[in-house]
Amino acid sequence: VQEFKVQTNNFSAEFGQSSGVVINATIRAGTNEFHGALFEFQRNDKLDANNFFANAAGGSKGMYRQNQFGGALGGRIQRSRTFFFGDYEGTRRRTESGSSISNVPPAAFRSGDFSLYSQPIYDFNARRIGPTGAVVSTPYANNRIPNSQMNPTAVAIVGLVPLPNYGLPNAESRNYFVQLPRRRTEDRGDVRIDHLISSRNSFFSRFSMANETQPSPGRFGAGQWIGGGSTSINNSRHFVLSDVHVFSPAAVNEFRLGYVRYNPTSFGTGPDGLAFAQQHNFALFPFPDRGFPSFSFPYAGIQQGAEQFSGFGGSASTLSIENRFQAADNLNITRGSHTLKFGADLRRLRFERLTGGYGTLYFGSIFTSSSDRPGAGAPFADFLLGFPAALEGSQMLDWGREREIISGSYFQDDWKATRNLTLNLGIRYDLFTQPVDARDRGALWDMDRGIFQIPGQDGFSRAIVDGDHNNFAPRA
Repeated sequence: VQEFKVQTNNFSAEFGQSSGVVINATIRAGTNEFHGALFEFQRNDKLDANNFFANAAGGSKGMYRQNQFGGALGGRIQRSRTFFFGDYEGTRRRTESGSSISNVPPAAFRSGDFSLYSQPIYDFNARRIGPTGAVVSTPYANNRIPNSQMNPTAVAIVGLVPLPNYGLPNAESRNYFVQLPRRRTEDRGDVRIDHLISSRNSFFSRFSMANETQPSPGRFGAGQWIGGGSTSINNSRHFVLSDVHVFSPAAVNEFRLGYVRYNPTSFGTGPDGLAFAQQHNFALFPFPDRGFPSFSFPYAGIQQGAEQFSGFGGSASTLSIENRFQAADNLNITRGSHTLKFGADLRRLRFERLTGGYGTLYFGSIFTSSSDRPGAGAPFADFLLGFPAALEGSQMLDWGREREIISGSYFQDDWKATRNLTLNLGIRYDLFTQPVDARDRGALWDMDRGIFQIPGQDGFSRAIVDGDHNNFAPRA
């Protein structure tokens, strides 16, 4: 960046569509001379101390390695006519400074042996209506679920969950410790070309890119999709073309084309469990983006409340891609004490998004309980039997494909009325078209008729709602 300007208030009419701040940045351009630079920054864990939890678990000091490196180079392609400038910066961060303690089922529980559990586990096959009209049952002998009653898919799923490695023997909580490696990779750079077409016309183009990848291991560490986690990317591409034409010393025109692509997607581990689900006949939610769901173990069998064990399963993905196209033209004219500026810009937005996860199955103390024994049963016992208390699936049924057009035009007059007084006067008009879906997905509830109104039907526009087209903004 060669220079930048930040405006937080009193914007001129040239700037619109922002209520907080306007930032203008200029990328450095090449010259007739060749200039370059290289840099490197390094940080190493050799100077760090161990953290408390790693010490308590007898673990070694976690790794922390960070390298930031890059360079820049600029110069001429054709003397006094065509120039280039490019820069690159990379960041590599590798750490094991984070740690996590989870609650996982003890080995005995996984085989159906709840003999050390504080509450009785009741036989769901023995459930019946008791004398008071409530459902009662008979506990399993020795609090052990027979292998014949355990769901084979549930047994296969729990086989993916690591065994306890921390705390007291047979502990039911705070019994799994993992030191989580974390990686972060960033690459960013710019390339700019400037060309002097004539003494009255100049042109430049710029391409910028930024890639950021950050895996977040789940509760069981890297490579364990059953523990959740995600890989987040934050990638962007920018492309600009600009042409400046000098009609006269008092009249200058600038035309710009711009394109931005932004991808802030988070990939969950749900899709990594697809092969496992097919192998073990596990039914998945029929979403557009299919993946293995997650499991939760609240005692009450609902979303809120205390849980017997930490949840596990596939984690959710959020898929997003944004494309913006822009064309703008600005004309500066100087007439005596007046500096006039006219301009217009047109923007097109395309935003695709799919979110909502792969579903959640909730297991509570329901089917292994008995109404005549408060607190009986266990969520994990219900899981082994294959009886969820509730299912939740909220993924969008199709990609959201938002489309929107925004245009603006303005007039600005910077009038130097006297030696000590300059008036900055202007007016701007912005047209915000109502967002629509490219495939007219979605609907709005019509309270008058008691129906869902579909876009583009029954006299309604594709946006359904009316737009606001009186966005005039005087500036002084």
